[in-house]
Amino acid sequence: MKLNCFSGTLSSISKAVSNSYHLARGICMLSRIHAPIVSIFGSACDKKDGEYEQAAYALGKKFVENNISVLTGGGPGTMIDANCGAQSAVKKKPKKIWSAGIGVIGVDDDFDTKCQTFLAVNSFSVRKILLTRYSCGFVIFPGGIGTVDEFFELLNGFKHDKIERCPVVLFGSEYWKKLTEWYHDAIAAGFINKKHHDFFIVTDDVQQAFDSVHKYCAK
Repeated sequence: MKLNCFSGTLSSISKAVSNSYHLARGICMLSRIHAPIVSIFGSACDKKDGEYEQAAYALGKKFVENNISVLTGGGPGTMIDANCGAQSAVKKKPKKIWSAGIGVIGVDDDFDTKCQTFLAVNSFSVRKILLTRYSCGFVIFPGGIGTVDEFFELLNGFKHDKIERCPVVLFGSEYWKKLTEWYHDAIAAGFINKKHHDFFIVTDDVQQAFDSVHKYCAK
């Protein structure tokens, strides 16, 4: 079988150029957002006016009231509520971007942007860089594969000093119970270094989640 190496190389170059372009657009947008920034992750499928959406709204509002901007993925559910909460506190703020969602082309095309500035990028990898490399703290609400992927991306970045260590809050103790049990079991078994035991905290309290991030971001 003959391999078309030239075609494969062109495809790789084209992808790299596209990623670089979308990453540059994202960094340009982030430069217009008031700093510091906190990223809030969560499910796009959370039910309307559910417990976690209400908490996300309250946190988004509280962060902006205390001069911290909010960045999320570009989906509905927890993400749009965090942005709507942030926007509810923007009225008396300087004319800067105070909340934004980053979507992926082909995934979030029908997203309702009523409460946020919206940026669409070409890939999950570019979005992940934008959501994790420019924030001073993270609040992670219950979610699925994408949410957990972002959570472990942070922990792995901390472990290898690729991301500056900062607060990570898992919101919803009952939901995250089995995952945190696994994490501590992995530490006990020697698969995770004991010094990484405090990479995150778990809470059900909006004020505690806010305080954990605000204390660090307000330095």
